[in-house]
Amino acid sequence: MPTPRLFRRGMLAWVRDTPRPTVNVLLASVNLIFIPAVTCVNPLILNHLENFMFGNTTTANLPWEKIPGIALLLVAMASIITVGFQAISAQESATDESFFMFNALWFKEDGGAAKYTEYLQAAGPFVAKHGGKSDDSYIPEGAIIGEFDADLVFMVEWPNFQAFTNLVQDPKYQAISHLREEAIRDSLLIRFRKL
Repeated sequence: MPTPRLFRRGMLAWVRDTPRPTVNVLLASVNLIFIPAVTCVNPLILNHLENFMFGNTTTANLPWEKIPGIALLLVAMASIITVGFQAISAQESATDESFFMFNALWFKEDGGAAKYTEYLQAAGPFVAKHGGKSDDSYIPEGAIIGEFDADLVFMVEWPNFQAFTNLVQDPKYQAISHLREEAIRDSLLIRFRKL
């Protein structure tokens, strides 16, 4: 039987690979059709109980005491599924937005800065190919509040998270990415969005 994690992974893949209008129609269908339909079960139960009380014994063998609980369970399940779809859809939508990747770097002492310059020259065309844009770099001169002693900081603007992922997965970029590892002893990558 599929585990909740496998189910969620399958739902994420389905939402990712399905056109957005289809996902929205499904969410609307669950909200407008399934939940009200299940909610109507309770009035139907009352109707059957009334028939039983006035002599219709064909319904006597049904487990009436369990059906309200089942109806509530179905409503709860429908609500959970709907909220899950909405959360997944929101998560996927968030990955469609442009964002900024903050980079803070600490170079290795023996030639790390020069090696990173070599990396930038090699990686620049791949960053541009996948939609990344970076204009300025900064050298921190001193922390006024708190502790921060990086050697270099800069931002890269990406059109969406998929573009960044495509860069990292590009085989030609992977072939030169070792230059980065050879240049730095530590780094921070932090995703930002504009207010």
